[in-house]
Amino acid sequence: MANIKLEQEAFLKGKQIFELRDDEDCVRVSVKRRAALSEYKLPLGILAHDPSRHKRLDVTGLVLMILFSILTIAMFAAATHEPAFLIMVPFFIFFAVIGFYQFKKQSGDNWIFFNRTNGRPALVIWADNPQKESVDELCKNITNKVRSLEGKAVSQLGGSPSDELRKLDGLKKDGIISEIEFEEAKTRLLGSLESKGIGFK
Repeated sequence: MANIKLEQEAFLKGKQIFELRDDEDCVRVSVKRRAALSEYKLPLGILAHDPSRHKRLDVTGLVLMILFSILTIAMFAAATHEPAFLIMVPFFIFFAVIGFYQFKKQSGDNWIFFNRTNGRPALVIWADNPQKESVDELCKNITNKVRSLEGKAVSQLGGSPSDELRKLDGLKKDGIISEIEFEEAKTRLLGSLESKGIGFK
């Protein structure tokens, strides 16, 4: 896998950069919102491997934008005949802009990788910025690296003596092996550990 870098920029949302390096088990993240810049490394081991697609349309912002735009047009039309209404036009324009800002800020189409321990969003990637293919490639590579890390962790833990004892105990409780077979298998396991010099002296 080659190094991958994705740069995203959106009006009113700022700029974010994701970098996935072949020799690191983390994602380098750089997020800029207005004047604030945040840079950090996010360990891949904390991520759930499959991202979720979340599309959100901020209806409140959309309704505000449409409502105040209509009122602004109506007030502007009235102001051309009545000078007193002219004073109100800037207020309605201001609220129309606020509605548009709210709509753009809260609406979105994102891929979200969640934290595997607490279920909270850990990595949010805009789904089609700058283009869908580059975003999909980054998400696919993050998923592959997370799955690879999970596989390594399982292989390291799978052969531990405590896991083997738990498996044997589970087989005994399920009635697959008898108490005598359990004790024999446990004795063999503990004997193999002693021959390897594992344990307390």
